[in-house]
Amino acid sequence: MSKFSTFILKTLVYTVILIDLWTIVTYIRLKNETDSSLDDYYEDTINIVARNSKISNPDEFSDTLLYFKKESQFDDKSLKNPYDDNYSDEKNVFAIPETDENNGSWIVPPAERVTLDPTIVLYNRVPKCGSTTMLTLIKALKKFHKMKNINPFYTINDIKPNQKHFLPTLQERLEFTRNLTEIPRPMIYIRHLHFLNFTHYNSPMPLYINIIRDPVEHFISNYYYLRHGFQRNQEKLNEYQKARWSHSNVITNQDERDQNLTVCINTELPSCKNVYSDIIPYFCGNDPWCRKRDRRALDQAKHNLLHSFIAVGVLEQFEESLELFEMILPQFFKGIRWLYQRHTEELQEKSKTANKVEESDAVKSFLRARLGPEIELYEFAQQTMRFRLESLRKDVENKNHGEI
Repeated sequence: MSKFSTFILKTLVYTVILIDLWTIVTYIRLKNETDSSLDDYYEDTINIVARNSKISNPDEFSDTLLYFKKESQFDDKSLKNPYDDNYSDEKNVFAIPETDENNGSWIVPPAERVTLDPTIVLYNRVPKCGSTTMLTLIKALKKFHKMKNINPFYTINDIKPNQKHFLPTLQERLEFTRNLTEIPRPMIYIRHLHFLNFTHYNSPMPLYINIIRDPVEHFISNYYYLRHGFQRNQEKLNEYQKARWSHSNVITNQDERDQNLTVCINTELPSCKNVYSDIIPYFCGNDPWCRKRDRRALDQAKHNLLHSFIAVGVLEQFEESLELFEMILPQFFKGIRWLYQRHTEELQEKSKTANKVEESDAVKSFLRARLGPEIELYEFAQQTMRFRLESLRKDVENKNHGEI
């Protein structure tokens, strides 16, 4: 090859390299400028909406920006739940986004029809309704099924100190439904979580189960649990562990923590002056209106209990509740009554609340007069369980007679 040809070839190579370098540098510069402009625009938008909505900290608000349908907010008093770990008494907590899944709030197109995923049970456990006993039984049942090779299944107990019991934004709800589709199966997923209609997020519905309790007894049990926890934890946990589960974000006053329920009512402490129960949202949903305890929330809770829960038990009829679970979902709950009957005393001891006392009839009457919506839901759950259990028993009886 001549010197001239070599020169021409080198020149072409260097030219191509320079062009590539120039292209890369230009792309980086333009990208940075574009990203910076978008960031500025987004930050300005957040600040404007935050100011209009009286949000104190725009950074906290950015994740919820897209889920406000209008500027008006629910009154804070209607949302505040003194027995929910998600609330704080601090004045500068940003408002919860107003969403209404039943009237147009959606982030993806809802499913056109309801489908069920029979491989996953979602136990969105109502606190202080036998859920600790159920959790222990499910863990033991998992080992029993594996040992006997009877429909082995997985379990996830998703519980942490001060964990949210509801998902405020549509984005969080969408992510929850998507994440649940990726876990191994068959699965029993357990969490304190307000009802979530997966159909609104274009996902199949899991098999919902739950257990409900007499609202008066539920309030009493919850009152002492939030202040003192389980008896066994008082004896076994170290001081750091006790502090993590002390519900200090709910019970902020140590003097109030030490008062029994009778004193709380007679002195009109905040926890007793405005009696609140969070049973209804576990069957109604995550939208703010479900926490208002009004007729709309109650009717929606009853509708969901009847149409979206495959089984709802009653703590006062615990063995019958286990029978219902076992008959409807034998692939998950076969043997659960046998396990309970063998370990009843041990299970009851494990779930005892520390420093809980038997309250007077006067205290119970005071609470019953203020828990009307929850009592109506409880009685509806009792009727539904009784009807389903009797129907299943009759089916079994007819089948047995047919075989004979």
